[in-house]
Amino acid sequence: DRLDPALVGRIFFGPGLRGLVEMPPEPRQGQRHQRKHKSDPAKDRQEKVKKWADKLKTTILLKGHVDVISDGKKVALNKTGSCFMTKGGFGDTLSGICGTLLARNIEPFEAAQTAAYINGKAGELASKKYSEGVMASDIFEFIPLILKKESRK
Repeated sequence: DRLDPALVGRIFFGPGLRGLVEMPPEPRQGQRHQRKHKSDPAKDRQEKVKKWADKLKTTILLKGHVDVISDGKKVALNKTGSCFMTKGGFGDTLSGICGTLLARNIEPFEAAQTAAYINGKAGELASKKYSEGVMASDIFEFIPLILKKESRK
């Protein structure tokens, strides 16, 4: 098992050079895996992310239908988002939200979870409004709504 450098999208460093690695989804890996093994591919994704986060001493956010986030000790899942977000630019919005949270000195594991949630929820709202025509920039109008709604909880 090795980390494919082609899968690593962006690396952010927060306070004290703690890192956050955002990884794009691996489109056909699940299909290949299912043919070779009878194990649960979702569980395998979680275990691999946790293993590599521990090995690299960083936080990894693996994007996908369900985002997997780990700091090597804990694993969190984010199930927000829409199938209409599987196009260019949504990873960039996620990265921007992550970077903003890290710049506020939020711990990388918490920043990754929060960014994935905000990006996904804003994407859900934008997808309801624009359907298949949704573009990554369309989520900008919904981010303040998500933040306002969550601050009331």
